[in-house]
Amino acid sequence: MLGVFTNQTLDENTSLQIPVSVNTSDSIKRPELSFYDFQKKNDDVQEKLLNASNRPKFLAFFQGGYAMPGLDAFDVNPAAYYITGLRLSWNLGGYYTLKNQKQILEIDKQNQDVQKETFLFNTNITLKQQSSDIVKLHAMLDKDNDIIAKRTEVKDASKAQMENGVTTIHEYISELDAEDQAKQSLLLHQVQLLLAEYSYQNTTGN
Repeated sequence: MLGVFTNQTLDENTSLQIPVSVNTSDSIKRPELSFYDFQKKNDDVQEKLLNASNRPKFLAFFQGGYAMPGLDAFDVNPAAYYITGLRLSWNLGGYYTLKNQKQILEIDKQNQDVQKETFLFNTNITLKQQSSDIVKLHAMLDKDNDIIAKRTEVKDASKAQMENGVTTIHEYISELDAEDQAKQSLLLHQVQLLLAEYSYQNTTGN
């Protein structure tokens, strides 16, 4: 089933390894932050385009040719001619909507800032909860180790008593099962800790 989920060929000879513990970093590097910054830069570009479209435009032109008659209509002989000059083009109609368009872009940039701050706020709340879970799991691991150590002492004592005929094998097996359950609880909490740490890293984008 694991092979199907991961699209890899796995058989009974495949060796599975426990992932290494990761360091939890508080720096948030989520791709959503780059998206919000990109949206603001896009608004800046749009504002520059608005300013450029409403500026006067000067165009230099040159036109030449050879015709009969040339520029002098009274001279019937063929002649070369050229015309050169500057042309001014200024669309004043854009100034009526320029202020409103800039206000719309400014509102959009402020909206991007609000969305970014909201995203960071919610992400930090999630990180605090995940960090609290990690601390709790570390504490549970310490307790698990203490419980295993005590269960092992009780099991060893029960084994010695069984060998001396003080207790029955049934009582010894009960203590052996209790030690095994404590070890299984430790393994479960170790896996939960790894999951919590990797979830934390996924939340920060690291």
